[in-house]
Amino acid sequence: MLSRFVRSEWRHLALPLAVWFASCAVATWGALWVEQRGEAEMRHRFDERIQYAAGAVAGLAGRDNGPSSPLGRYLKHTTSISGAKVYLIDAAGRVQGSNDDNAVRWALIENQDRAVAEALRDGDRGLYGTAGAERYFVAEDVSGGRMLVASVPTADLYGPIITANLAVQSTTAGLGGLGLVAVFTAARAARNRAALRASEAEFRGLFDNSLLGMVVTRTDGEIERVNRAFGTLLGHEPGALPPGGWPGILHPDDAQSISLLAARAMSGEIPGFTATVRLRHTSGRTVPVEVTSTIIRDEAGEPVHFSTQLLDVSERARRQEEQRAYREELAVRARDLQSANAGLQAANQRVADMVAMLTHDVRQPIATIAGYCELLTDMWEDTDDRAKRRDVDRIAATAASMSGYVEEILTLTQVDADTLFARPAPLTVADVVTEALAHLTAGERAGVSVSVDEQLRVFADPRQLHQMLVNLVGNGLKYGEPPLAVRARALGGGGVEIEVSDSGEGVPEDFVPHLFDRFARASSGVAPTKKGTGLGLYIVRQLALANDGAVEYRPHQPSGASFVLTLPTVKAELHAAV
Repeated sequence: MLSRFVRSEWRHLALPLAVWFASCAVATWGALWVEQRGEAEMRHRFDERIQYAAGAVAGLAGRDNGPSSPLGRYLKHTTSISGAKVYLIDAAGRVQGSNDDNAVRWALIENQDRAVAEALRDGDRGLYGTAGAERYFVAEDVSGGRMLVASVPTADLYGPIITANLAVQSTTAGLGGLGLVAVFTAARAARNRAALRASEAEFRGLFDNSLLGMVVTRTDGEIERVNRAFGTLLGHEPGALPPGGWPGILHPDDAQSISLLAARAMSGEIPGFTATVRLRHTSGRTVPVEVTSTIIRDEAGEPVHFSTQLLDVSERARRQEEQRAYREELAVRARDLQSANAGLQAANQRVADMVAMLTHDVRQPIATIAGYCELLTDMWEDTDDRAKRRDVDRIAATAASMSGYVEEILTLTQVDADTLFARPAPLTVADVVTEALAHLTAGERAGVSVSVDEQLRVFADPRQLHQMLVNLVGNGLKYGEPPLAVRARALGGGGVEIEVSDSGEGVPEDFVPHLFDRFARASSGVAPTKKGTGLGLYIVRQLALANDGAVEYRPHQPSGASFVLTLPTVKAELHAAV
């Protein structure tokens, strides 16, 4: 015990003994040396205390930073030196908290303590004031751009050193007083150390009782100390250290980012960091936490510890998740609106296409009919019956063509309005084919062969099946060449297949994928030389779908095109009833 005391206090004991054998000049020089070294030592200890306090208060500031708040209580116990002033200043220079009950919170520091404010402009630590009222100050960065500033009277800061210096000087008064002064000086130093230990004990109390989770960690990630709030946050026993250190409680997806921040802090690039991470609770769930870590260094400037505060942000995370879900809902609604706009644009385009078709393909037949009627009216008496019949046949053919256009337009309107519905009924295929060919001229009919079983029946809408066959036969006569063939057969798996084929040049290969598109017309082959709306095959497909059927194109051998219409057959029980 005595040897430990001697080792720890050798400076205080050796110097008085040395003065006994020294001259007055040496004694004076020694006193000055002790004073300078002692003052530097006390300033260094004060710097360390404020540096450690800056790490501790990083997570304590809130809306209420008054004297009775956790921050206010901590600032009062930051140092036990008499006359000390401690301020927590934000990035705008406003006082967030102080150990002085009379301090005006949120006032600018130059209005609160002008001398300190002026000293801060020259650096982060040093002396200011006049002789007899000189003070020492130190400023340490806190997270969020804040700064912890503390100042003390040098008379109080150097009190132990002044006492020691007086003891050294008193040795010149006599050897008898030297021993007493040396003992007194050692006792005074011990008392100061006791005061420091008491201050540290108060800090430990604040650490243990803080409402924020607090952790002291070595630079290798090993946790050395935690407080009660930490245990409550993650489900550990009060004061129990989690196994595995930070790697044991930190979510794997957050480990790399925290390691990079810690490395930057240890290298001196940043004084500390704040990040939101996920920590493992003992129940297995994860807890979103905002961590604020400050690096603590030794006298040589080497990193020793991390002081970390933990703030549970589960409620904040919940609100953020609600906001994310709301943004996603807005995005979905925006996409729906865009889709609706696209549909409206498509509808507008369909209207424009229909108007263009009416302007060209319907107006021309009307003009043709009107022209022949006017010709017959003007030259009726001078025209023989054969010529009259020819003109009337032309009028009838043009009217039939225009009737087909009108039927296509009506069907197209139903498709666009989503009101195209089939009213299926049992039909004999041979009868429907005969009706579809009835509108052909004798010359056109002569080029069409029919091969249909008289007993073959389908289940389809009569008017719609008639229109499909008329469009397919008309398409073969317009773009193909005779002979045309209409064949029908029953399918093994149920259903009926009706095929209309021609012997023309067929469909250009590059146009096959667009055969059944709306207003689609080939740009090569015979198509550009023929009039048409490009709606015939499109309507056939829509009518086939409405009747639970399908239509497809197949190349006809050895030449030509073949269109195959597949429809459901009449069920046996329905067939028997009919």
